[in-house]
Amino acid sequence: MIYVIIGRRELGKTTLARYLGHARTPRLTLDPRAQWPVPRLATENDAQVWEWPVPHLATENDAQVWTNSVNPDHILEDLEEGHDVLIQPDDLEASIAASAWPARAYIMGGQSRQLTITFDEAGLYKEPLRASWSWMMRCSPRDRTTILLTAHRPQDVATDIRALADIWCIFRTTQVQDLDAIEERCGEKVRQLVQTLKPYEFVSWNDARAEMQVHKNPAAWYTPAIAPLQGEPVDPHRRELF
Repeated sequence: MIYVIIGRRELGKTTLARYLGHARTPRLTLDPRAQWPVPRLATENDAQVWEWPVPHLATENDAQVWTNSVNPDHILEDLEEGHDVLIQPDDLEASIAASAWPARAYIMGGQSRQLTITFDEAGLYKEPLRASWSWMMRCSPRDRTTILLTAHRPQDVATDIRALADIWCIFRTTQVQDLDAIEERCGEKVRQLVQTLKPYEFVSWNDARAEMQVHKNPAAWYTPAIAPLQGEPVDPHRRELF
């Protein structure tokens, strides 16, 4: 399942991604702007917090953090041990490429394996993402893989990746070019609704089912949880192609 989450800064797209990715573990997160909570280091008094950069660190909540060079073999080991992996890289393009193979190797290593992959601020590495992660986007088992991409604008996500997206989550949008892209994929009704949203409200569009919901309660997804999000259903009246 591929989610594309569109929104300007401070509207909640990263928080929403954390919620949507909570149910399926382990989690591999690409976080170039260091927006995600940094796991704490276990200490005797349970109070120490790491300052950056740290090359690779095992932490008390069973997560691994990478900030410098990314070692694909070690990431695979981390995932196989059930650890979440958070990558806040110095070398963004190299890290995007290096993390693709362990994700593929992990999910294909057993029929019971599940994985959540989050690409936060995907517009910062649009082409490296497209080049290195094509197999995972196109061929990974949909019933066991959750892929989340957050971006400011639809154009920040490569067109062929947008075409594969199962669900769009769109916060308030007003720029004409962005609205044109949203209408092309999701229909005129979605275009209309996203212009009227208040801060922290969003529209979800299920492309496979041609179903739309409006989510007006940010408290429902502020704290990560396994429960699926339920919004207010809207009849999209989508224009048929044939």
